[in-house]
Amino acid sequence: MGLSKPATERCPEPPMEPPGRSSAAGASADGSVRSRNVRPRLQPLAPTRTATLFLGGMTYEWRNKYRTADANAFLRCEANAAAWLRTKTLYDFDVVVQIIEKPHCVVGVAAFHGPGNAPFAAARRAVGPCMALDPDNDLVMFREVKLHHGFAEAERLAQRAADDVVRLDDEDEPWPDEVWRRALMASGARRDVVAFGRALVHNSLKAARLQCDRDGDACRRVWAFDLPSRDGGGAPKRYVTATPAEFGAAYAQVPAPSRHVYEVISALQPCLPFFDLEFSRVDGRNADVDGDALTWRVVHEAQRELRAAAGSRGIKLPVLVLASDRPTKFSRHVIIRPRWEHVEGAGELAPLRDSRAAGRLAAAVTARLGAEVQLQAGGANATACFVDAAVYSRDRCFRVLGSTKYGDDIRAALVSKYCDEDFGRGPRRCSAPPVGEVGLHECLVVPELPDDFNADVDCLVLPHFMGTTQKPGGRTG
Repeated sequence: MGLSKPATERCPEPPMEPPGRSSAAGASADGSVRSRNVRPRLQPLAPTRTATLFLGGMTYEWRNKYRTADANAFLRCEANAAAWLRTKTLYDFDVVVQIIEKPHCVVGVAAFHGPGNAPFAAARRAVGPCMALDPDNDLVMFREVKLHHGFAEAERLAQRAADDVVRLDDEDEPWPDEVWRRALMASGARRDVVAFGRALVHNSLKAARLQCDRDGDACRRVWAFDLPSRDGGGAPKRYVTATPAEFGAAYAQVPAPSRHVYEVISALQPCLPFFDLEFSRVDGRNADVDGDALTWRVVHEAQRELRAAAGSRGIKLPVLVLASDRPTKFSRHVIIRPRWEHVEGAGELAPLRDSRAAGRLAAAVTARLGAEVQLQAGGANATACFVDAAVYSRDRCFRVLGSTKYGDDIRAALVSKYCDEDFGRGPRRCSAPPVGEVGLHECLVVPELPDDFNADVDCLVLPHFMGTTQKPGGRTG
């Protein structure tokens, strides 16, 4: 019985070589393999491991294409094969390919380098028949990827070592990557987001986006969580993909002190009107400012703009205000959930077109309130706007209910403070909804839409010139 011809697979993006060297070079000057992702010093680095694969069915036609006097052409040949493997497996560390010419055949060996068991998980995702095309010339590079002998034993040792990795300052607390892998597995994560028996956690937003695109599920989205910061700077992040239901189930499995989580607001999806409101209280600044009253003013102006945009159509504007109380800062997240009146079913939600529309709304509100929202910042005469314009940038990480930024006291976690059908008629306090699927769903900036949603979502359309957009800053909401 003959084997069926495997489907042609193309490298979806141009080949990328690790910074500082070609993919064909195996090691640095001191003999160690350099990783493109170095963990902070708070955790011991997992030993660098190597997972080796055979590349079968390599073609002479492709190899001969690179037979030139240029020595770099051969390196390009190997680099393209390495880039194809990295892209196919969504791998964030180094892949090195070596092509060996023998008297009667050409053979290829691919080595996945990286910490712990990461290279073995990626290598297993590459195994199987394929039709790998060179992005430079569309020629077939190789037709099959197989495990190298000794792979299973090396994999077993890497798994044992990975299970022993803990943080130095608290041996009972696992690294955040492992916390989320366990939570996703315990919540029943789908098999297509699991490799080597462990849930996928991505080092880059790009890799997580690529997984979402390949999955083809419109409900699947990207979420982020904090790692310890490097040298006191901003906290680096890891990314996971899940539907809101899957994420809510996993989130409920994460211990409260380990919740440092964000939804990633895609600039291409409908979103709800949202605001990040804050001012400093360091050294007694803004002591006379009533933060809740000023929050009410912002929401009232936002509702006025939204009603004007709705025109003659009836619209309801429920509001949820989340608070993160710290002695040195007043902080509120406001989410407005517009709904068309007299409309039944899931179509009643009236989101904005995208986060850029939410930014235009924030700019219009800021312009209306003027000096009222310009509050004291650092320095004698320095001011900062109460309405943060930075959160409307592309792929913004926006903290979710029940989470803190990494390193903050758990008492600074976001909790629900106000919940009312019409905040403008007078807010009322409400108890915090439970941290789980229900509470989280109500607090998402990117709402859940029907599985078959498309461009026909009945969005609330805002005028293009509502105000002057402020220049975005650089902090996380």
